[in-house]
Amino acid sequence: MRNCIFIVVFLSWSAMCVSADESLRNVTVVTDEGFVDFTLPLAGVGQSSGDKWLFKIRGLFGDEELGFDVQLGSTWEQEEIHNGEITLHWGSAVILRSGVESDRFCDLIRTSYGNESVGTKMREALDVMAVALGTDPAQMRQSPVKMKMFIEPADDEGYAEFYLNVDLPSRVVQFNEKDTEYRVNLLKALCT
Repeated sequence: MRNCIFIVVFLSWSAMCVSADESLRNVTVVTDEGFVDFTLPLAGVGQSSGDKWLFKIRGLFGDEELGFDVQLGSTWEQEEIHNGEITLHWGSAVILRSGVESDRFCDLIRTSYGNESVGTKMREALDVMAVALGTDPAQMRQSPVKMKMFIEPADDEGYAEFYLNVDLPSRVVQFNEKDTEYRVNLLKALCT
C-alpha cells in the first residue's frame, strides 16, 4: 500500500509518493582509488504539470537523517556526438536545502573530503547545468539517468563538476565525485 503526500512548491506539483515499507534507509559512503562517492535513498518523487521532477533524497547515516532535494528542469536539448554513438541531453537542475538534514549532508561531505574549513550549512538553492550521459531523462521512470552536473559561477572562479545518478526504479541516488580537484569548489558552492 502506498501513502501519498501532496506538496505545493511554487508550481503545482503532483503527488509525492513514498512507499510505507520504505522508511529511511542507510546512506553509504564508498572510497575507491581516492574518490569518495555517496549513495542515498530516494524517499519521494514528484512531478509538476510542466514536467519538472522533484526528488526528495533522504537516508540515515549512523542515527541521523541526512539528505537534500533536487529539482530537474523540464527542457532537455539532445546532442549527438561521436557520429551518433553517444547521445547527450542538456538541461538544468537545482540542488535544494530541505532542512537540517541537508546541513548534515554538507558535514558528511566535508568530513569525507577532509576539508573542515568550509561552512556547515547547505545553501538554500544551487543552480547547476546538467547533462545526461547516454541516458534519456524522458525515460526516467523505466531506467536510471546518469548525469554530470556543472557548477559555473559568473566569475569563473569556483568551477566544479560532480555526478548525480538517479535510479528511480531502484529508488536510489548517487552523488559521486568527478575529480578530487573539484572538492574545495564543490564544497564552497554547496555549503556556506
